[in-house]
Amino acid sequence: MEIVLIDAENFQASDDVLEQIFENNTARIKNLYADFSEESIINFWSDKIFKFGLEQKQTLKIQGKGSVDACLMLDALEYCFNQKIKKVIVCGNDKDYIPLCKKLREYNIETHVYGIRYSNIIHFCDTFT
Repeated sequence: MEIVLIDAENFQASDDVLEQIFENNTARIKNLYADFSEESIINFWSDKIFKFGLEQKQTLKIQGKGSVDACLMLDALEYCFNQKIKKVIVCGNDKDYIPLCKKLREYNIETHVYGIRYSNIIHFCDTFT
């Protein structure tokens, strides 16, 4: 089984890119992480939530800093250990996901990252698109 976890605050991809992600993967869990009280976030993602069957995961800002990264990483680890996930697809270009990728690979879980631009994370996952 595989999961797709999207950092909605730093991965704003077109429908074509999202279609490619979901066409090539059969994820049963598709989570979208963000502070959905921000108008720009909800405006960008609202139609995509229904089109791609995404589950909204509300995160909070603590003193201006978002908690998307932490929530996404904790969920990834929990899903992998409790639901026997074999493949994790992370959509986000944040180098903060490097420790997650390293840990998942230590446990022989395929790790794929979709990002908007080149990042050093490319060296710590199985594939980067």
